[in-house]
Amino acid sequence: MLFAFATDTWTGELTNAEPDKHLAVQWLAADGLPEPAFPTAARALAAYRDGGPSFSRYGWAATITK
Repeated sequence: MLFAFATDTWTGELTNAEPDKHLAVQWLAADGLPEPAFPTAARALAAYRDGGPSFSRYGWAATITK
């Protein structure tokens, strides 16, 4: 599950809270992300740039099967 948030202000220091899972954290321009990007992160950024949606089921079935 990926939660993505947008902000125009920030206080504090950017910290890699899970160094066993992530090599680094860094601030980057939205049009200058490294490749390859995780599909969920790339889709979240694309949706933000396009003005929405605010929720996506990318990679998950749209219906629940029993």
